[in-house]
Amino acid sequence: MKNISIKVLCISLILLAYSTQKSFSQIDLSGHWTTHCVIEKTDKNKVSFCDFCKYSISGDSENISFEIFEMIFDKDNLNIIIDSDSTIVDYKIKKDFNTLEFNYKEENYYFSILYVVEGTRSYFILKGRDGALLLLKRKE
Repeated sequence: MKNISIKVLCISLILLAYSTQKSFSQIDLSGHWTTHCVIEKTDKNKVSFCDFCKYSISGDSENISFEIFEMIFDKDNLNIIIDSDSTIVDYKIKKDFNTLEFNYKEENYYFSILYVVEGTRSYFILKGRDGALLLLKRKE
């Protein structure tokens, strides 16, 4: 009886791993996304964030605010909209490595694509080579 339980458990784990891998490999970034900057506190008075993020510092130099911007992925192009400035660039997704690459304003960007599921909603996190993160939420 113990052997049967172990076999069932192993088969269940294999099927779960396969279905997770299969659904992850079918991830599609196409569509309209709002992009949020993720801030990491690196020291007592220091923060780190993706250099892609646009921010402003208040007059007292103690408060920093980040702007949400938009990304629209279609089959071949990525439209990046920051402050009503729209720039269309080519992008490449390497599905084998779950990475996103594009060139924006003469700078190359390379991100690992992480997938988050919360109930019926799904999000993407783009992780840069330096560890900086961007959170993509599908625009409703």
